[in-house]
Amino acid sequence: MSFKPLAFGLWTLASAGIIVLVAAVAYLISQFDRADVTEGTYLGLAIGDSKQASYEKVSGALRELNSSDPRVFIEIEVDQAASQVIGMDVGRHAMVQSSLAPSAFERFEGADQWKFYVSASYMNSLTLEFCDERLCRISRMKKPFELP
Repeated sequence: MSFKPLAFGLWTLASAGIIVLVAAVAYLISQFDRADVTEGTYLGLAIGDSKQASYEKVSGALRELNSSDPRVFIEIEVDQAASQVIGMDVGRHAMVQSSLAPSAFERFEGADQWKFYVSASYMNSLTLEFCDERLCRISRMKKPFELP
């Protein structure tokens, strides 16, 4: 009785499993994206731009990150008015679709950090930080999965 066919089959199966595992890890690594920009430009945004100029450019940057879904999402802390509309407790955080219309600039103007979520995903974001009313840091984070 010969075991060569069985050994060959197990070896082939093990090799295929290793190849699939390596391919999966390579795919996940290729999907991870992190950028921290403090000089120059990134996605059409320029370090040193005013808040107004950055606000006017951010929709283009988000569209460049995901042209198939041009919607813009931000996270808010639910206040009394929002609680009644969306049915969440006051103080909770919620991701909402936001407009980047010129009239909405007032909502962003007072903050020194703006965080936008691409495709309504907490694992795909673009953050703009301002120092002395000028864009000083652009951070990009895209993770394929959340670690515990």
